Amino acid sequence: MKDRKKHLNARKQAIFFQSLADLLNAGFSIRQALADILIFFPEHKLIFDDIQHELLEGKMLSSALKPYISESTFNQIYIAEKHGKLSDSVKQLGRTLERKVQQTDKLKAILLYPMMLLVMLGVLMIAIQVWLKPELDKFQDLQNLNTSAWQNYLYLLLGGGMVIILCACFLKVAHWLAKKPLLARQELYCRIPFVGAVYRQYCHYYIAFNFALLLKSGLDIREICKFLAEFDETSLLAQFGKELNKNLSDGNELNYFVSKYVFIPQELNLFLGKGNTIAEISSELMFFSELTYDKLIRQIDRLINCIQPLLFLVIALIIVSMYLSILLPMYNNLGGIYK
Repeated sequence: MKDRKKHLNARKQAIFFQSLADLLNAGFSIRQALADILIFFPEHKLIFDDIQHELLEGKMLSSALKPYISESTFNQIYIAEKHGKLSDSVKQLGRTLERKVQQTDKLKAILLYPMMLLVMLGVLMIAIQVWLKPELDKFQDLQNLNTSAWQNYLYLLLGGGMVIILCACFLKVAHWLAKKPLLARQELYCRIPFVGAVYRQYCHYYIAFNFALLLKSGLDIREICKFLAEFDETSLLAQFGKELNKNLSDGNELNYFVSKYVFIPQELNLFLGKGNTIAEISSELMFFSELTYDKLIRQIDRLINCIQPLLFLVIALIIVSMYLSILLPMYNNLGGIYK
């Protein structure tokens, strides 16, 4: 039955989580809140009926929502249900998804004009190859035509060879990454030029926010590791807890583990080494996660703003290449006539 249902998109998830948080803060139960939120999503009645059915069977909200949300969203709700304040976590999720939708809309608006230009250039290039290029070739003598044919054949072989090599390299890198441990892959992702800094900032926010929720519930480091082991072993939090527990069991200090990985916020050493109470550390980490999130949003906005100029540069190079493909044969023909 779940397979035939349409999942909520990011925009509707943002509305759902924000509305759920407001109703929970107003004193509604989860079931009452879901019944009221259904008013905003009548087309998704099957989804909400299924969620209500799961809750009636005694399952947690995170388990009921799991088929319709991402793994990271599920983990965050699960942590909040087990050891944190659900309404605060859900509110943060709604805010995060709302900003994601805004950035997606902004990216689409930025890409619209360059993509239209690229489509028009593609049509123009096809027209040049189909109609203009044959007319230019008529001005060449038989020898030049044969030479041009051999050159085109050579270029085709070289181009095809390059495509095959690039595809083989891509598949080899993908296979190499797939065999890497998850934390090692996270390290590599964080070091990718341009987008790596954004991904690293997201990891800092994600770890700091969830770590703050767990500390807020009164868990110590060992208990946090044990709790994170309950997650899917392919998730970042599960591997984070497993590796942290291994380092502590080996007798390493926490600051050694934090300094070992670039995707872990180094500020954890500062907060956990101050000697404050767990409640104070949790509040500081929660505030830090909010600052990290704001910085993440600014980085994404800057990255989005760089996309349009880069696309226009690509378009300019394509236009110059088109002019050269037309003018160079004409120049060669004129040179042959004057000789």
